[in-house]
Amino acid sequence: VITSPVPQTPAPVITSASSARVAIGVAFSHQVVASNSPDSYEATGLPAGISIDTATGLISGATSTMLTAGVYPVTVKATNAGGSATQVLSLDIKSAYAAWAQDRQIEDINTMSLADPDGDGLGNLIEYAFDRSPSSAESSPIAEVNVVTAADGTPCLEITFDRPANRPDLIYTVEVSSDMKNWSLGHSYGAHVVNSSGLATQEIAPPVELQSGAERIRVRDIGGSGSQRFIRVKVTSL
Repeated sequence: VITSPVPQTPAPVITSASSARVAIGVAFSHQVVASNSPDSYEATGLPAGISIDTATGLISGATSTMLTAGVYPVTVKATNAGGSATQVLSLDIKSAYAAWAQDRQIEDINTMSLADPDGDGLGNLIEYAFDRSPSSAESSPIAEVNVVTAADGTPCLEITFDRPANRPDLIYTVEVSSDMKNWSLGHSYGAHVVNSSGLATQEIAPPVELQSGAERIRVRDIGGSGSQRFIRVKVTSL
């Protein structure tokens, strides 16, 4: 009797990149690629909010906005009948602003937030906040302010601005004033923001989602009257 050996299934070999960048609070995906048709995948050491699909090897999700930046080593494993292969995947986790700055070759975000390399009057942090280019001067305003008539017939200020998607590290706060020295708190927008009652502004309508993924915000000053009123949107980092 002549028998033939049963062909041995070769173990997988992981060929996908061994490093990836993650922006805190922003949707992320990384496909684990391996030869020899793995049956399953595993990953240990993933930060909270990111998980692996054990059938396809797709790592995806969004981290908590409270995650600390740094390099996180993740052990990835691909398995079939012939064995397993592992790889250390280094996740370079940065704030969303730091990732944006890196893409635009802004080297030191700590000292460059107020810098205005394109000379359009907007510092790098504001360019980021309103989805502008830090290297190409733009003349269009970041917000539109109009005088409107309230239901009781009194004039008041109304501000409209677009808050881009994927800015989980920023808070946008509308403020009003009668002297540009003392500012009253209005509505705020951002991750985990809950607006209380008694604010000096009124939302004319809930934020409207735009095709770009941004949301359009429209807020009216109701905090006072007088010969002059001022309204602004203030941007702060978490």
